[in-house]
Amino acid sequence: HGQQGSLLAAEMVQSAEEHALRTQSLRFVSEDSPAASLVRPSDEVVMSEKAVYTIGRAETGVDVRLRGELASRLHAAVCQDGEGRKFLVDLRSSHGTFLGGRRLEPHTPVRWLPEVRASFGSGATAEIVELSPAPDATIDGVASADADGADGLPAAKKQRTAEVDPMAALYGDLPEAKVTKVAPRMEERRRVDPIPPPVEPTRVIFLDIDGVLRSVHGRTDFAANVRTMVVEGQRVALMGDSTSTNDNLAGIDFWPQAMHALKHIVRRTQAAVVLSSDWRKQEQLVEGVNNQLREYSMPKLFGQTPDLDAKNMAGVVKALHSNVREKRAKEIRKWLKQHPKIERWVAIDDMDLTATRKDEVLHQQSGSSDAMPFLDINADFVKCNPAVGLTMELAKLAVALLNGAEVTQEDMDLAYGRGPAEAIAQPDP
Repeated sequence: HGQQGSLLAAEMVQSAEEHALRTQSLRFVSEDSPAASLVRPSDEVVMSEKAVYTIGRAETGVDVRLRGELASRLHAAVCQDGEGRKFLVDLRSSHGTFLGGRRLEPHTPVRWLPEVRASFGSGATAEIVELSPAPDATIDGVASADADGADGLPAAKKQRTAEVDPMAALYGDLPEAKVTKVAPRMEERRRVDPIPPPVEPTRVIFLDIDGVLRSVHGRTDFAANVRTMVVEGQRVALMGDSTSTNDNLAGIDFWPQAMHALKHIVRRTQAAVVLSSDWRKQEQLVEGVNNQLREYSMPKLFGQTPDLDAKNMAGVVKALHSNVREKRAKEIRKWLKQHPKIERWVAIDDMDLTATRKDEVLHQQSGSSDAMPFLDINADFVKCNPAVGLTMELAKLAVALLNGAEVTQEDMDLAYGRGPAEAIAQPDP
Protein backbone atom coordinates (compact mmCIF):
# COMPACT_ATOMS: atom_id res chain seq x y z
CA HIS A 1 0.00 0.00 0.00
CA GLY A 2 2.86 2.39 0.80
CA GLN A 3 4.39 1.91 -2.67
CA GLN A 4 1.01 2.37 -4.34
CA GLY A 5 0.46 5.56 -2.33
CA SER A 6 3.83 6.94 -3.45
CA LEU A 7 3.08 6.16 -7.10
CA LEU A 8 -0.35 7.77 -6.82
CA ALA A 9 1.16 10.86 -5.22
CA ALA A 10 3.72 11.12 -8.02
CA GLU A 11 0.98 10.82 -10.64
CA MET A 12 -0.96 13.57 -8.89
CA VAL A 13 2.09 15.84 -8.97
CA GLN A 14 2.67 15.18 -12.69
CA SER A 15 -1.01 15.71 -13.50
CA ALA A 16 -1.08 18.94 -11.53
CA GLU A 17 2.04 20.22 -13.29
CA GLU A 18 0.51 19.50 -16.70
CA HIS A 19 -2.72 21.21 -15.64
CA ALA A 20 -0.75 24.22 -14.40
CA LEU A 21 0.93 24.56 -17.80
CA ARG A 22 -2.32 24.31 -19.73
CA THR A 23 -4.36 26.47 -17.35
CA GLN A 24 -2.62 29.80 -17.09
CA SER A 25 -3.97 33.32 -16.90
CA LEU A 26 -3.30 36.73 -18.36
CA ARG A 27 -3.04 39.23 -15.51
CA PHE A 28 -3.11 42.98 -16.06
CA VAL A 29 -0.17 44.55 -14.24
CA SER A 30 -1.08 47.71 -12.35
CA GLU A 31 1.58 50.36 -12.63
CA ASP A 32 1.33 54.09 -12.12
CA SER A 33 0.09 54.85 -15.60
CA PRO A 34 -3.16 56.07 -17.12
CA ALA A 35 -3.81 52.65 -18.65
CA ALA A 36 -3.53 50.94 -15.26
CA SER A 37 -6.39 52.97 -13.84
CA LEU A 38 -8.89 51.89 -16.50
CA VAL A 39 -11.92 50.02 -15.23
CA ARG A 40 -12.14 46.40 -16.38
CA PRO A 41 -14.68 43.64 -15.62
CA SER A 42 -11.75 41.50 -14.50
CA ASP A 43 -8.01 42.06 -14.14
CA GLU A 44 -7.31 38.39 -14.87
CA VAL A 45 -8.40 36.16 -17.76
CA VAL A 46 -8.00 32.40 -17.35
CA MET A 47 -6.87 30.44 -20.41
CA SER A 48 -7.48 26.73 -20.67
CA GLU A 49 -8.29 24.56 -23.70
CA LYS A 50 -8.87 26.90 -26.66
CA ALA A 51 -6.23 27.07 -29.37
CA VAL A 52 -6.35 30.84 -29.76
CA TYR A 53 -7.23 33.69 -27.40
CA THR A 54 -7.62 37.09 -29.08
CA ILE A 55 -6.60 40.41 -27.50
CA GLY A 56 -7.86 43.81 -28.58
CA ARG A 57 -9.93 46.93 -28.08
CA ALA A 58 -13.05 45.66 -29.89
CA GLU A 59 -16.18 45.61 -27.72
CA THR A 60 -17.10 42.11 -28.89
CA GLY A 61 -15.30 39.19 -30.47
CA VAL A 62 -12.13 39.28 -28.34
CA ASP A 63 -11.21 37.13 -25.35
CA VAL A 64 -9.07 39.74 -23.59
CA ARG A 65 -10.37 43.30 -23.77
CA LEU A 66 -7.90 46.19 -23.87
CA ARG A 67 -9.02 49.72 -22.98
CA GLY A 68 -5.90 51.81 -23.62
CA GLU A 69 -5.61 54.43 -26.36
CA LEU A 70 -2.73 52.52 -27.99
CA ALA A 71 -4.72 49.31 -28.43
CA SER A 72 -5.97 48.19 -31.86
CA ARG A 73 -9.36 46.59 -32.36
CA LEU A 74 -7.66 43.22 -32.90
CA HIS A 75 -4.22 43.78 -31.45
CA ALA A 76 -2.69 40.37 -30.75
CA ALA A 77 -3.43 36.71 -30.10
CA VAL A 78 -2.18 34.04 -27.72
CA CYS A 79 -1.82 30.62 -29.35
CA GLN A 80 -1.06 27.44 -27.46
CA ASP A 81 0.28 24.19 -28.82
CA GLY A 82 -0.78 20.67 -27.93
CA GLU A 83 1.35 20.71 -24.77
CA GLY A 84 -0.12 23.98 -23.51
CA ARG A 85 2.88 26.20 -24.26
CA LYS A 86 1.84 29.78 -25.01
CA PHE A 87 2.93 31.89 -27.99
CA LEU A 88 2.19 35.59 -28.46
CA VAL A 89 1.42 36.87 -31.97
CA ASP A 90 1.11 40.51 -33.05
CA LEU A 91 -1.77 40.98 -35.52
CA ARG A 92 -0.23 43.94 -37.33
CA SER A 93 -1.34 46.35 -34.62
CA SER A 94 -0.87 50.10 -35.04
CA HIS A 95 1.41 50.62 -32.03
CA GLY A 96 3.02 47.21 -31.78
CA THR A 97 3.18 44.32 -29.31
CA PHE A 98 6.19 43.99 -27.01
CA LEU A 99 7.26 40.85 -25.14
CA GLY A 100 9.95 41.25 -22.52
CA GLY A 101 10.70 44.70 -23.94
CA ARG A 102 11.24 43.44 -27.49
CA ARG A 103 8.83 44.41 -30.28
CA LEU A 104 7.33 41.42 -32.08
CA GLU A 105 7.30 41.03 -35.83
CA PRO A 106 3.69 40.89 -37.12
CA HIS A 107 2.23 37.39 -37.56
CA THR A 108 5.34 35.76 -36.04
CA PRO A 109 4.61 33.60 -32.93
CA VAL A 110 7.06 34.04 -30.03
CA ARG A 111 7.11 31.77 -26.96
CA TRP A 112 5.59 33.48 -23.90
CA LEU A 113 7.08 32.23 -20.65
CA PRO A 114 5.41 32.66 -17.24
CA GLU A 115 6.02 35.95 -15.41
CA VAL A 116 7.26 37.62 -18.62
CA ARG A 117 5.40 40.84 -19.30
CA ALA A 118 3.81 41.84 -22.60
CA SER A 119 3.05 45.44 -23.50
CA PHE A 120 0.42 46.47 -26.04
CA GLY A 121 1.95 49.66 -27.38
CA SER A 122 4.85 51.40 -25.67
CA GLY A 123 5.24 54.25 -23.24
CA ALA A 124 3.34 55.38 -20.18
CA THR A 125 -0.12 54.72 -21.62
CA ALA A 126 0.57 51.14 -22.77
CA GLU A 127 -1.29 48.30 -21.08
CA ILE A 128 0.88 45.56 -19.56
CA VAL A 129 -0.13 41.92 -19.16
CA GLU A 130 1.75 39.11 -17.44
CA LEU A 131 1.41 35.39 -18.04
CA SER A 132 0.96 33.64 -14.69
CA PRO A 133 -0.52 30.40 -13.27
CA ALA A 134 -4.30 30.50 -12.97
CA PRO A 135 -5.79 30.52 -9.44
CA ASP A 136 -6.81 26.86 -9.73
CA ALA A 137 -3.64 25.67 -11.45
CA THR A 138 -1.21 25.57 -8.50
CA ILE A 139 0.31 22.31 -7.37
CA ASP A 140 0.90 23.40 -3.80
CA GLY A 141 -0.47 20.99 -1.28
CA VAL A 142 0.17 17.78 -3.24
CA ALA A 143 1.75 15.39 -0.76
CA SER A 144 5.48 14.94 -1.06
CA ALA A 145 6.86 11.43 -0.83
CA ASP A 146 9.38 12.60 1.77
CA ALA A 147 7.08 14.80 3.86
CA ASP A 148 5.82 12.65 6.73
CA GLY A 149 6.40 9.10 5.66
CA ALA A 150 7.33 6.80 2.80
CA ASP A 151 3.78 6.96 1.50
CA GLY A 152 3.61 10.75 1.60
CA LEU A 153 0.64 10.91 4.00
CA PRO A 154 0.94 13.32 6.97
CA ALA A 155 1.24 11.43 10.26
CA ALA A 156 -1.44 13.57 11.93
CA LYS A 157 -3.86 12.69 9.14
CA LYS A 158 -3.19 8.98 9.57
CA GLN A 159 -3.79 9.10 13.32
CA ARG A 160 -7.00 11.15 12.98
CA THR A 161 -8.34 8.81 10.29
CA ALA A 162 -7.60 5.70 12.34
CA GLU A 163 -9.44 7.08 15.37
CA VAL A 164 -12.57 8.10 13.48
CA ASP A 165 -12.87 5.66 10.60
CA PRO A 166 -12.74 1.89 11.18
CA MET A 167 -11.81 1.41 7.51
CA ALA A 168 -8.64 3.41 8.01
CA ALA A 169 -6.59 0.24 8.21
CA LEU A 170 -7.49 -0.46 4.61
CA TYR A 171 -7.69 3.05 3.11
CA GLY A 172 -5.90 5.29 5.58
CA ASP A 173 -2.65 5.46 3.65
CA LEU A 174 -4.19 6.99 0.53
CA PRO A 175 -3.09 10.60 -0.22
CA GLU A 176 -5.32 13.31 1.15
CA ALA A 177 -7.56 14.99 -1.38
CA LYS A 178 -6.31 18.38 -2.52
CA VAL A 179 -8.72 21.31 -2.26
CA THR A 180 -8.21 24.04 -4.82
CA LYS A 181 -9.92 27.35 -5.34
CA VAL A 182 -11.82 27.76 -8.57
CA ALA A 183 -11.39 31.00 -10.48
CA PRO A 184 -14.45 33.28 -10.39
CA ARG A 185 -16.76 32.43 -13.23
CA MET A 186 -16.62 34.99 -16.00
CA GLU A 187 -19.85 36.77 -16.75
CA GLU A 188 -21.67 34.89 -19.49
CA ARG A 189 -22.70 36.68 -22.62
CA ARG A 190 -26.36 37.42 -23.00
CA ARG A 191 -27.84 34.61 -25.04
CA VAL A 192 -28.79 35.72 -28.51
CA ASP A 193 -30.97 33.49 -30.67
CA PRO A 194 -29.34 32.89 -34.06
CA ILE A 195 -31.07 34.18 -37.16
CA PRO A 196 -32.72 31.20 -38.88
CA PRO A 197 -31.63 30.60 -42.48
CA PRO A 198 -34.28 31.35 -45.13
CA VAL A 199 -35.83 28.18 -46.54
CA GLU A 200 -36.13 29.51 -50.10
CA PRO A 201 -34.48 32.92 -50.18
CA THR A 202 -35.86 35.55 -52.51
CA ARG A 203 -33.39 38.23 -51.43
CA VAL A 204 -29.62 38.02 -51.64
CA ILE A 205 -26.58 39.97 -50.44
CA PHE A 206 -23.51 39.64 -52.68
CA LEU A 207 -20.72 40.13 -50.16
CA ASP A 208 -17.15 41.27 -50.70
CA ILE A 209 -14.69 40.85 -47.79
CA ASP A 210 -11.60 43.07 -48.10
CA GLY A 211 -12.57 46.70 -47.58
CA VAL A 212 -16.04 45.65 -46.38
CA LEU A 213 -15.53 43.40 -43.35
CA ARG A 214 -11.78 43.84 -42.88
CA SER A 215 -8.92 46.14 -43.80
CA VAL A 216 -7.71 45.93 -47.37
CA HIS A 217 -4.20 45.91 -45.91
CA GLY A 218 -4.89 42.77 -43.86
CA ARG A 219 -3.16 39.52 -44.62
CA THR A 220 -4.63 36.05 -44.97
CA ASP A 221 -1.34 34.20 -44.58
CA PHE A 222 -1.69 34.34 -40.79
CA ALA A 223 -4.66 32.00 -41.28
CA ALA A 224 -2.81 29.72 -43.68
CA ASN A 225 -2.70 26.80 -41.22
CA VAL A 226 -5.87 25.72 -39.46
CA ARG A 227 -4.37 23.40 -36.87
CA THR A 228 -0.70 24.43 -36.85
CA MET A 229 1.57 27.45 -36.64
CA VAL A 230 5.21 27.94 -37.58
CA VAL A 231 7.61 28.73 -34.73
CA GLU A 232 11.26 29.27 -35.65
CA GLY A 233 10.85 27.27 -38.84
CA GLN A 234 9.08 24.36 -37.14
CA ARG A 235 5.38 23.57 -37.60
CA VAL A 236 3.70 23.22 -34.20
CA ALA A 237 0.24 21.75 -33.60
CA LEU A 238 -2.30 24.03 -31.96
CA MET A 239 -4.40 23.00 -28.99
CA GLY A 240 -8.15 22.58 -29.48
CA ASP A 241 -10.42 20.35 -31.53
CA SER A 242 -12.57 20.76 -34.60
CA THR A 243 -15.44 22.14 -32.52
CA SER A 244 -13.47 25.27 -31.62
CA THR A 245 -14.42 28.31 -33.70
CA ASN A 246 -10.93 29.69 -33.07
CA ASP A 247 -9.02 26.85 -34.77
CA ASN A 248 -9.40 28.50 -38.19
CA LEU A 249 -7.87 31.95 -37.90
CA ALA A 250 -9.31 33.19 -41.21
CA GLY A 251 -11.69 36.06 -40.46
CA ILE A 252 -10.21 36.67 -37.03
CA ASP A 253 -9.54 40.30 -38.03
CA PHE A 254 -13.05 41.14 -39.26
CA TRP A 255 -14.24 44.50 -37.96
CA PRO A 256 -16.88 43.96 -35.22
CA GLN A 257 -18.86 47.04 -36.28
CA ALA A 258 -18.99 45.74 -39.87
CA MET A 259 -20.22 42.34 -38.70
CA HIS A 260 -22.95 44.00 -36.62
CA ALA A 261 -23.96 46.07 -39.64
CA LEU A 262 -24.16 42.93 -41.80
CA LYS A 263 -26.24 41.22 -39.13
CA HIS A 264 -28.61 44.20 -39.15
CA ILE A 265 -29.18 43.69 -42.89
CA VAL A 266 -29.73 39.94 -42.58
CA ARG A 267 -32.13 40.29 -39.65
CA ARG A 268 -34.21 43.07 -41.25
CA THR A 269 -34.46 41.50 -44.72
CA GLN A 270 -34.06 37.72 -44.22
CA ALA A 271 -31.64 37.88 -47.14
CA ALA A 272 -29.17 35.09 -47.83
CA VAL A 273 -25.46 35.87 -48.15
CA VAL A 274 -23.58 34.90 -51.33
CA LEU A 275 -19.81 35.34 -51.35
CA SER A 276 -18.56 37.39 -54.32
CA SER A 277 -15.08 38.10 -52.91
CA ASP A 278 -11.90 36.36 -54.07
CA TRP A 279 -12.02 34.66 -50.67
CA ARG A 280 -14.39 32.16 -52.30
CA LYS A 281 -11.42 30.66 -54.18
CA GLN A 282 -9.91 29.08 -51.04
CA GLU A 283 -11.86 26.56 -49.00
CA GLN A 284 -10.22 27.59 -45.74
CA LEU A 285 -11.11 31.25 -46.23
CA VAL A 286 -14.73 30.31 -46.99
CA GLU A 287 -14.77 28.28 -43.78
CA GLY A 288 -13.38 31.29 -41.92
CA VAL A 289 -16.22 33.48 -43.22
CA ASN A 290 -18.76 30.87 -42.09
CA ASN A 291 -17.11 30.75 -38.67
CA GLN A 292 -17.50 34.49 -38.27
CA LEU A 293 -21.11 34.41 -39.45
CA ARG A 294 -21.82 31.73 -36.86
CA GLU A 295 -20.00 33.76 -34.20
CA TYR A 296 -22.43 36.61 -34.85
CA SER A 297 -25.48 34.28 -34.92
CA MET A 298 -26.02 34.57 -38.68
CA PRO A 299 -26.74 31.70 -41.12
CA LYS A 300 -23.83 30.32 -43.09
CA LEU A 301 -23.15 31.35 -46.68
CA PHE A 302 -25.92 30.45 -49.12
CA GLY A 303 -23.43 30.14 -51.94
CA GLN A 304 -20.77 31.90 -53.96
CA THR A 305 -20.54 33.49 -57.37
CA PRO A 306 -18.86 31.58 -60.22
CA ASP A 307 -15.24 32.31 -61.09
CA LEU A 308 -15.15 33.47 -64.70
CA ASP A 309 -11.35 33.37 -64.63
CA ALA A 310 -11.33 29.65 -63.97
CA LYS A 311 -9.94 27.49 -66.76
CA ASN A 312 -11.86 24.65 -68.38
CA MET A 313 -10.58 21.13 -68.93
CA ALA A 314 -8.58 22.28 -71.95
CA GLY A 315 -6.87 25.01 -69.93
CA VAL A 316 -8.72 27.85 -71.63
CA VAL A 317 -10.15 30.78 -69.68
CA LYS A 318 -13.96 30.76 -69.92
CA ALA A 319 -14.53 34.50 -70.33
CA LEU A 320 -12.72 37.74 -71.13
CA HIS A 321 -13.21 41.05 -69.32
CA SER A 322 -11.89 44.56 -69.75
CA ASN A 323 -11.20 44.90 -66.00
CA VAL A 324 -11.80 43.23 -62.63
CA ARG A 325 -14.86 45.44 -61.97
CA GLU A 326 -16.58 44.16 -65.08
CA LYS A 327 -15.62 40.60 -64.19
CA ARG A 328 -17.18 40.80 -60.73
CA ALA A 329 -20.38 42.36 -62.11
CA LYS A 330 -20.61 39.58 -64.72
CA GLU A 331 -20.14 36.90 -62.03
CA ILE A 332 -22.98 38.39 -59.97
CA ARG A 333 -25.32 38.50 -62.97
CA LYS A 334 -24.43 34.95 -63.98
CA TRP A 335 -25.29 33.71 -60.46
CA LEU A 336 -28.62 35.55 -60.66
CA LYS A 337 -29.36 33.95 -64.02
CA GLN A 338 -28.80 30.54 -62.40
CA HIS A 339 -31.20 31.44 -59.54
CA PRO A 340 -34.32 32.93 -61.17
CA LYS A 341 -36.33 32.91 -57.91
CA ILE A 342 -34.32 35.80 -56.50
CA GLU A 343 -36.53 38.89 -56.48
CA ARG A 344 -34.31 41.52 -54.87
CA TRP A 345 -30.58 41.71 -54.34
CA VAL A 346 -27.79 44.09 -53.41
CA ALA A 347 -24.02 43.87 -53.86
CA ILE A 348 -21.82 45.29 -51.08
CA ASP A 349 -18.29 46.02 -52.25
CA ASP A 350 -15.49 48.55 -51.78
CA MET A 351 -14.79 48.39 -55.52
CA ASP A 352 -16.84 50.62 -57.82
CA LEU A 353 -19.14 48.25 -59.71
CA THR A 354 -21.04 51.03 -61.50
CA ALA A 355 -20.37 52.00 -65.11
CA THR A 356 -17.92 54.83 -65.66
CA ARG A 357 -17.80 57.09 -68.72
CA LYS A 358 -14.85 55.05 -70.01
CA ASP A 359 -16.89 51.85 -69.68
CA GLU A 360 -19.71 53.40 -71.73
CA VAL A 361 -17.31 54.48 -74.50
CA LEU A 362 -15.70 51.03 -74.69
CA HIS A 363 -19.12 49.40 -74.82
CA GLN A 364 -20.20 51.62 -77.69
CA GLN A 365 -16.99 50.92 -79.58
CA SER A 366 -17.47 47.19 -79.18
CA GLY A 367 -20.75 47.38 -81.10
CA SER A 368 -22.36 44.91 -78.68
CA SER A 369 -26.15 44.99 -78.33
CA ASP A 370 -26.01 43.41 -74.87
CA ALA A 371 -26.58 45.57 -71.81
CA MET A 372 -23.52 46.43 -69.76
CA PRO A 373 -23.18 44.18 -66.68
CA PHE A 374 -22.41 47.00 -64.26
CA LEU A 375 -24.60 47.74 -61.23
CA ASP A 376 -26.78 50.69 -60.24
CA ILE A 377 -25.94 52.73 -57.12
CA ASN A 378 -29.63 53.68 -56.81
CA ALA A 379 -31.00 50.15 -57.00
CA ASP A 380 -28.68 47.23 -56.29
CA PHE A 381 -25.25 48.40 -55.18
CA VAL A 382 -23.78 49.72 -51.90
CA LYS A 383 -20.19 50.96 -52.02
CA CYS A 384 -18.05 50.91 -48.89
CA ASN A 385 -15.17 53.17 -48.02
CA PRO A 386 -12.30 50.64 -47.71
CA ALA A 387 -10.86 52.55 -44.76
CA VAL A 388 -13.90 51.87 -42.55
CA GLY A 389 -15.85 49.11 -44.28
CA LEU A 390 -19.56 48.44 -43.88
CA THR A 391 -21.16 50.98 -41.55
CA MET A 392 -24.60 50.97 -39.95
CA GLU A 393 -25.63 53.87 -42.22
CA LEU A 394 -24.75 51.83 -45.31
CA ALA A 395 -26.48 48.81 -43.78
CA LYS A 396 -29.72 50.80 -43.44
CA LEU A 397 -29.45 51.82 -47.09
CA ALA A 398 -28.99 48.15 -48.08
CA VAL A 399 -32.07 47.22 -46.04
CA ALA A 400 -34.13 49.83 -47.87
CA LEU A 401 -32.95 48.59 -51.28
CA LEU A 402 -33.63 44.94 -50.41
CA ASN A 403 -37.07 45.69 -48.97
CA GLY A 404 -38.07 47.82 -51.93
CA ALA A 405 -38.52 50.96 -49.84
CA GLU A 406 -38.25 54.38 -51.39
CA VAL A 407 -34.73 55.79 -51.11
CA THR A 408 -34.43 59.57 -51.12
CA GLN A 409 -31.41 61.71 -51.87
CA GLU A 410 -31.32 62.53 -48.16
CA ASP A 411 -31.05 58.81 -47.39
CA MET A 412 -28.16 58.50 -49.85
CA ASP A 413 -26.38 61.52 -48.41
CA LEU A 414 -26.75 60.13 -44.90
CA ALA A 415 -25.35 56.75 -45.94
CA TYR A 416 -22.41 58.10 -47.94
CA GLY A 417 -21.69 61.21 -45.92
CA ARG A 418 -20.85 63.54 -48.80
CA GLY A 419 -23.17 61.82 -51.28
CA PRO A 420 -22.77 58.66 -53.39
CA ALA A 421 -21.15 60.45 -56.33
CA GLU A 422 -18.27 61.64 -54.20
CA ALA A 423 -18.02 58.28 -52.45
CA ILE A 424 -17.69 56.48 -55.77
CA ALA A 425 -15.17 59.04 -56.99
CA GLN A 426 -12.75 57.98 -54.25
CA PRO A 427 -9.98 55.86 -55.80
CA ASP A 428 -9.62 52.29 -54.62
CA PRO A 429 -6.27 51.58 -52.95
